Amino acid sequence: MRIILVSDTFRPTMGGIETQVGALADHLHARGHEIVVLTCTPEDTQVEPCPYTVLRSTWSNPFDAPVDPKAPRRFRDFITRFHPDVVHYHMGELTPVVQSLVLRLKNSGIPQVVTVHSLWDPRLTIPSFTAIARRTGLNRAPIIWTGVSQLVNDQIRAVMGEGVQIGTLHNGVDLAPWQRPPLAHEGILAVTATRFAPRKRVDALIDILAETSRRWNSYYRRGEASSFPLRAVIAGEGPLFNATVRKVDKYDLGEWVLLPGRMSAGQLQDLYSRADIFLAPSIKESASIAGREALASGLAVMTRSQSGLAEVVENGVNGWSLDSDEDMIETLVGVLERPECLTDIRAHNMSASFPFSWEKVIDSTEEYYRRAIAAVS
Repeated sequence: MRIILVSDTFRPTMGGIETQVGALADHLHARGHEIVVLTCTPEDTQVEPCPYTVLRSTWSNPFDAPVDPKAPRRFRDFITRFHPDVVHYHMGELTPVVQSLVLRLKNSGIPQVVTVHSLWDPRLTIPSFTAIARRTGLNRAPIIWTGVSQLVNDQIRAVMGEGVQIGTLHNGVDLAPWQRPPLAHEGILAVTATRFAPRKRVDALIDILAETSRRWNSYYRRGEASSFPLRAVIAGEGPLFNATVRKVDKYDLGEWVLLPGRMSAGQLQDLYSRADIFLAPSIKESASIAGREALASGLAVMTRSQSGLAEVVENGVNGWSLDSDEDMIETLVGVLERPECLTDIRAHNMSASFPFSWEKVIDSTEEYYRRAIAAVS
């Protein structure tokens, strides 16, 4: 197929959407499809070029933001000249180029798929998008809508209405690098890879870890602090990193809570091979690529039930989906008392058929492309 992928941001930026769209393009290209990526992210000459076409529409601005007011017109003109078999848009909450193109081409007769990668603000974004969809007729256009989780799909349905075709297109994981043999280590190591931003709730995670330590030392080991078996590594960067460092110091957790900063994929794979639990306290997580990588590594995933990640976590089987921070604390303490449960979870996660491999995700993607073609035939 001749496939156009449209994403406001792309490589060399390495956030969640950019990582997924880049890997999607790589795997579609490897299957023999002709790929063109349209984006507003400037090129980096230090980064190895992609083996497919990437067209970039950029605009110099004081904020170095990946935006270009002329991009929607330029990309629309290119799409209509290129005659693709399908156009696949990748939408977040603030993706003006994608949102403009979807509106411009909604009734063009071109097969189109939209994947929504992030949660929308229910107070501002959802009412605004709902009004736009109804006023412009977008909710009646022959477009295939997909989300990265059922949580996202519910928001799409709230905006577009019940009559729109909506499916789930999961985030993919390259399994081989993550499925390393576990390395022996003392105690229990809990890890997370995240952005130090408010919606990720790293501040709450520090509270959870501190309270877990307090309860263990106060109630379960009668004050013998040296026997506390948990260690934690919180990898990542972001605007709240320095505040988190200060909080770790304030709570005197520095001996067992480490903040190494951003880690490469290879470094995370090494870390996960000697870890036991992946902690994900966010309640505004659309799907969590990091959580899926942790599952692929065999780790038990502990997350809040309100997040999109919870949809793929089965209590006591591959991790725990919990309703509150208090439940996370109680479950962590329970794991410290009965660490043998982690052996069973790792054995399950390493032996079960992993549903989010890129091979399976590409199969699903191609099926949605066929549906988009049928929708305008």
